[in-house]
Amino acid sequence: TKKIQFIVYNTQSDFRESNFAYDNEDFYNQGGVTNIYGTKVYLYFDGDRTHFDRMLRAGIMNLYAHWVINGTSVGANISSETLLDVPNWYFSGLSSYIGEEWNSTIDAYVKNGILTEKYADFGELSQVDAMYAGHSLWKYVGDRFGKSAIPAILFATRSYRSHERGFFNVTGVPYKQLLIDWYRY
Repeated sequence: TKKIQFIVYNTQSDFRESNFAYDNEDFYNQGGVTNIYGTKVYLYFDGDRTHFDRMLRAGIMNLYAHWVINGTSVGANISSETLLDVPNWYFSGLSSYIGEEWNSTIDAYVKNGILTEKYADFGELSQVDAMYAGHSLWKYVGDRFGKSAIPAILFATRSYRSHERGFFNVTGVPYKQLLIDWYRY
């Protein structure tokens, strides 16, 4: 019911020179993470239509996931019933998973993160590491339980007000065991 506004810059340097959200340090990341504030999706076009398409899909998925879990109205966002402590990897990883197919770059990044044990503490990841680790976890869930489990997990997370219970309700696997299984996968 809400309109999504896409703010598209001609180049990444134009995007970085923008005065939108200038006080937010996360706005100026260089990791390829799509920036979203409210119903605005900030993008840039670097000449690569495939990259731009990935950023569009990721931005739309990120908004949709936030709307499903947090609600779309101001009252829903403020209400204590819908306030959730959903980790960063949940949204950024899901957006990346929907925005981009698994490829050798993602595989190498995730393999490096696992071998160097950067992903050992799943709750304490940098923004870029959270995106890749989350992408990998959502891929595991899609491969193991089917892609239809993903929207069910979103709705279960909202219903149970917990991402851990959302995963458990849909997969039947306790959250900590799911992380162990993913790590081994």
